[in-house]
Amino acid sequence: MCLFAALLAPAGALTIEVVEGSGAIAARGSVSPQRFTVQVKDAAGAPAPSVTVQFRLPSEGPSGDFPSGSKSESVLTGPDGKAYVRGIRWNSTPGKLDLLVLVTNQDQRVETTIAAEISAELPASRQLAPKTAKKWIILAVVSGATAAGLAVVRGGATAPSVTTAPAAASLPPSLGAPVITIGKP
Repeated sequence: MCLFAALLAPAGALTIEVVEGSGAIAARGSVSPQRFTVQVKDAAGAPAPSVTVQFRLPSEGPSGDFPSGSKSESVLTGPDGKAYVRGIRWNSTPGKLDLLVLVTNQDQRVETTIAAEISAELPASRQLAPKTAKKWIILAVVSGATAAGLAVVRGGATAPSVTTAPAAASLPPSLGAPVITIGKP
């Protein structure tokens, strides 16, 4: 920012820049790992640390809740002037929404929005797995050199089934005749 513009800006003027999250698309009913990040700068264009930033979700329509269960979340900016939220639990109403970002400093109120969308598609956690997908896991329990049992697990579209093979006859460990050597062999 040039010196002339800094002189014209009111004392304590802040700006908000969206850094991350704009245009995010989330599945309905999902919890978003997406970060929504803003950077607050002072009148000189330097990062503004320790400023309270309030993030607000719409009260109706496409929306969600922050991890606290609330529609709004307040966060302090770090030394780099950045503040973020994540872990939003999206509701089931598909559509576009604006996440309101608000900073209040003395008699100044600065706000911006971060555009996001809740997709009408089902989240991945609710989609059915293809019925042809099969996984085989073979577990063997071994004690020393003697096999104690064998389990085969098959999983797929139905509940996994477990088959246990009979355990091999277990023999107690035995030692051969002791050998003592004195001197050179």
